[in-house]
Amino acid sequence: MAIYVILKRRDFRLCIIVTLILIPVAIAFVVINFSITSGQSSPSAGTNNATNSTGPSTTLQFLIVASRHGNRPPLDSFPTWSYPKNDTEVWPYGPDSLTNLGRVKTYRLGAKLRTLYDGFLDQLYYPKDFLMYSTVTDRTLQSAEVILAGLFPPVEFQVWNSSLMWQPIPVYPTNLEGTHLWDDSVTECPSFYNAKTLSLKQFDVDNAANISTLMTYLQTYTGIPAVPGTHTGLYEVWDSLVSAENQGLPLPAWSTPVYPEPMTTLVQELYVASVVASDNMIRLFQGRLFQEMMNMMEAKVTNSATPDRSMVHYSGHDTTIMGLQAILGMPQAYNIFVKTGSALIFELHKNVDTSAYYVQVLYIDGHSTDMDPVVLDIPSCSSPCDFNTLRSITEKYYNITDFKKECLVS
Repeated sequence: MAIYVILKRRDFRLCIIVTLILIPVAIAFVVINFSITSGQSSPSAGTNNATNSTGPSTTLQFLIVASRHGNRPPLDSFPTWSYPKNDTEVWPYGPDSLTNLGRVKTYRLGAKLRTLYDGFLDQLYYPKDFLMYSTVTDRTLQSAEVILAGLFPPVEFQVWNSSLMWQPIPVYPTNLEGTHLWDDSVTECPSFYNAKTLSLKQFDVDNAANISTLMTYLQTYTGIPAVPGTHTGLYEVWDSLVSAENQGLPLPAWSTPVYPEPMTTLVQELYVASVVASDNMIRLFQGRLFQEMMNMMEAKVTNSATPDRSMVHYSGHDTTIMGLQAILGMPQAYNIFVKTGSALIFELHKNVDTSAYYVQVLYIDGHSTDMDPVVLDIPSCSSPCDFNTLRSITEKYYNITDFKKECLVS
C-alpha cells in the first residue's frame, strides 16, 4: 500500500511537470496560428468570396446577371425536318418550353452562381436582397424558375416540405429588354424596323453569292425554295440543326457539308445585321435595359438604393447578352454565339482604400464542363473598369428620355 501511494505521488508530480512544459508551447502555437490566419482575408457578408475576386483590398457591392434560357425546340421548322417543333415525341413539353437538358443546364447555372457568391448572397431568400426578372416567353420564365431552384434551395425556416428542396420565389416581367423587336419591331419601334430592314438588305447584298450557293444546296433537302438575293430560310434551317445538336440528336448526313460551317458564320452575320448593326440599333434594342442596370449601380454608388439589394438577375435570350456586349464595345457581340444556359455577370466593386467604384464583367459559357466564369475586357476601359469611365463610354446607348419618340420614323 505504501509503495502504491509513493507511485501515485510520483505520477502526480510528473503530470504537473509535463503540464507546466506544455502550457507555454500551446500558447505559442495559438499565437502563431492566429497571426497567420488574421493576415488572410476571411469571407464575410459583402466581401467577394468568389473565385473571380480581384484582391483583398476590394469589396463586392452589387451583382447584375443576364442569362440566356436553356435548351429548347427550334423556333420554326421546315417541311422535311426530322425533329419538327410540334413533334411531342422529340419535344414533349411543347414548342417554346425547356427540354429536360435545358432544365439541367439552367439549374447548374443557378447552383454555380450560389457557389461563386455564397457569403455575399444570403442563403435565405429575401425580396429586399434579390430580384428576378424575365422576358415573357415560356423558355425564359421556366429558366428563371430553374435558376432560382439552384440559387436558393430552401434552408432553415424556408424548408416547407422536407421531401421537396424547392421554394416559390417570384419572377417579374421586364418590358425593357428588346429581343421582341427582332420579330415585332414594325409596330413596337418603326425606327428600329426601318434600320433593321436596310441592314438586312445590305447583308443580302454583301453575302449574295454565299447565300445563293448555300440555299440552292439546302433546297433539295429542306423543301425551302431558294429565293435569289434573300436569306429566306437560312435561320430556320440553322436553328433547327443547332437545337437538335444541343439535345444530342443525330444530324442528317446532308448537313455535314454546310453545318456548322459555313452556315454558322453566315447566321452570326445575320444576327449582327438584325440587332446591332449600328449605334442607333444597339441603343433602341437594349439601351433601356442597360439604362436600368446603370441606374441600379448608380444608386449603389450614391448609397440611395431602395431597397438595397445584393443581386438582380435577368432571364433572357442570346440577343439580350449580345446587345449588352455591343453596348460595352465587346467584339464577342459580333463573332461569338451565346450558347444556351450562358450568363453575363456585372460585378460592382468598391475599393476600400480609395472608395472608388469599378465594374468587372464576367462570362459563363453554359456548355462548358466547369462553368467557371472568365473575365471579359471592356474596350476603351481598363479591366476592371472605373464606374465613371464606364458610364462615360456607354452613355450614348442609354441616355434615353423618350423611347416612344425615338421609335417614331423621322
